[in-house]
Amino acid sequence: MASSLTQHNKRGATRRGTSVTSRLTTGTPIMTTCWSMVVMVLVVVDGSLVDGSLEKRRPVVEAWPPEEASREVLPSPEGPPHALPDIPFTKFSNDTLKILSQDKERGSLPDEHLPYTNGSSLSRSLIRRCCRRQSVEEPLESLKEVLTRLVMQEMNQCDLVVTYDLHYSFLQDVVTLANVKQVWQVRGGEDLVQVLWSSSRCSGYLMLLLHSQHLLHDFTNTHLDAWDYYGRYVVVAGSVDDLDQLMSSAKIKNTEQLVGLVQTKVAGEWGVYVGEASIVRGLQLLSTWKEGVFIPNIQRFYLPPLTSLHGTVLKVVTFKWEPNVFYLPGKEGKIVSPYGVDIDVVTSLAHFYNFSVLFLEPPPGELWGEDVGGGHWSGMLGQLQRGEAHLGVASIYVSADRASAVDFTTPYDSRMSCFMARREQPLPRWYALTYPFSAHVWFTVMAGFLLAGLLLCLVARTSGYRNGEILHLQQVGYCYMYTFGLHIQRALPSLPRSSPTRILLGALWLYALILTLAYCTNLTAYLIVAKTPASMDTVRQLKASGVDVAGLGYFYKNALSSSTDPDLRSLAKNYEPHQSVESIFPRVLQGRSVFLQNRAFIEFISLARFTRRGVTSMRIMKECFAPYSVAAAVQRHSPLKTRFDRVIGWLQHSGLVRQFFLNSLRLAASTQEYRQTKEGIKTAVADTPGEGHGEATPLTIDHLQGIFFIVALGWFSSLLVFSLELKLSYRA
Repeated sequence: MASSLTQHNKRGATRRGTSVTSRLTTGTPIMTTCWSMVVMVLVVVDGSLVDGSLEKRRPVVEAWPPEEASREVLPSPEGPPHALPDIPFTKFSNDTLKILSQDKERGSLPDEHLPYTNGSSLSRSLIRRCCRRQSVEEPLESLKEVLTRLVMQEMNQCDLVVTYDLHYSFLQDVVTLANVKQVWQVRGGEDLVQVLWSSSRCSGYLMLLLHSQHLLHDFTNTHLDAWDYYGRYVVVAGSVDDLDQLMSSAKIKNTEQLVGLVQTKVAGEWGVYVGEASIVRGLQLLSTWKEGVFIPNIQRFYLPPLTSLHGTVLKVVTFKWEPNVFYLPGKEGKIVSPYGVDIDVVTSLAHFYNFSVLFLEPPPGELWGEDVGGGHWSGMLGQLQRGEAHLGVASIYVSADRASAVDFTTPYDSRMSCFMARREQPLPRWYALTYPFSAHVWFTVMAGFLLAGLLLCLVARTSGYRNGEILHLQQVGYCYMYTFGLHIQRALPSLPRSSPTRILLGALWLYALILTLAYCTNLTAYLIVAKTPASMDTVRQLKASGVDVAGLGYFYKNALSSSTDPDLRSLAKNYEPHQSVESIFPRVLQGRSVFLQNRAFIEFISLARFTRRGVTSMRIMKECFAPYSVAAAVQRHSPLKTRFDRVIGWLQHSGLVRQFFLNSLRLAASTQEYRQTKEGIKTAVADTPGEGHGEATPLTIDHLQGIFFIVALGWFSSLLVFSLELKLSYRA
């Protein structure tokens, strides 16, 4: 039975081979030879399939020339591609057969992908091999050469990561390179997420995902943190359009160094394309791999970072926020251009990197923006997050929450966050006469005065019995008048005669001298400076007062809630978010709220809007909240960050940022909008070291009103006593 089956199979194979040969006898000599070899192998292999033993078939396969027997063409799951033949090769070693069998069990490969399960599959595979050998082998062999050349030339010192979707014939030659650290077969998007996208040194990535372009497109627009934006990439694409679409994805458009390979219309030739991560350069053909060389010959494929953006327009989002950003109004109130320290920083960057600026504003009331849920932000940060702007400036505080949506440049300034409260009306100036001494000191001085007058009278009378002291000092009224004269540095002409009285008066003179000098020295300061009533100046006093804390948005509420100070955390319960400062100021003036914001803004707005005749109705509490760094914001993983950091560092270290700030204040003082605050702005500039010197303040009637009250009080008292004496004299 077995013998008959063998003969039957041999006869069937012979008939099949003869039939095929007869149909192709009119072909070329190469094709005739190829089909003859197919017929010979079919006869031998079909005869070896009688017992179904793989071990018995293997010697027949190995008898085939190695370069042909070790290769198999697998059809593409997406059909014939438009740039390459339908599929790369797979080596049929024992390990590969085991992998393919496991893929078959998982259902990832159809039956025809296991080439040695039956004779018909082998026949189809050998026929495809012969017919397509010239069209497939040459492009993939040249792809292996160009990849090896790129790795050896540009990634020799890098940790190499290889990702592939199917078993390329040359894959073994690539993964055996000394610097390969990871090899990932990609069957789905989750496989790309699991790649280790970081390294302690240079990183290189070979992405052989020709038949998984849809997975690569999806992955490069999601999981934005699963990517090495500073690594070196080589991506094999099916066409220039596919590569160009890939270049516009969220990750790759911010990747510094990437090379794309696309097969040309000529077999074995590969176009080498580069795309600059910045917004200046698009996709451009750098060289062509042809016959084992690059034409033209390129020594460096990964271009250095651009030092010029060639006039490209960058969108900068900002809004009016004094004193960092002012708006210069033109005719009919139209905004001409913004200016200020933040705008000057952007202008310096534009001059250095040669780009133009288009200023945008966030939606009304959104300002910097808030987290609206799902990782999405509103306002300025939302515009940067969505790619609607490239740069944002407006006294932006650096915080961990905001860093989840944007990246920050090197800080170029810092601001202390403080509380703005209503300034209480100052006490009357004549109160200044009592300010030099505290109530306790005044009580002690009065007690000393009463005791000194009485003691002087007793000593004078005692001395009078023995030595004949003058009669005036033996009178109580005269002694108190004498003591009062000592306190005001005006002693009476009568001098004591006895030694005890002289010693006592000497001590009183010294006491009165020191007391008078202390009072006069301190009085000068209090006559000039108006004193306000006692008010809350600490966080604890603010907490005890129950006054609300008002702020813009929820930034400060989150900051207060995360504070380690229990008093600050308690203020978060009384925090009221607002969308505009216009709704906050009336509450502050009424004493119902305090405004939490950076100190520079509070100082300027108090000077510009709440100062009349040199007196402001707002004040800053002595105890502030926390300092924050001020930086510019860019898109996440933007290549502009590293470029801008360098220039901003130069501006900061050279002192130009401070100079920008002073120049903006001077310009603001020259405009009609801030003309009423001109003197105050000049004073702020003059207070800066090296910017001017203070002037003496002359005393006015308002400063010295206390002495006129004393004179008036003396006149009234004298007139009252005179009237009483006159009335008593009439009665007498």
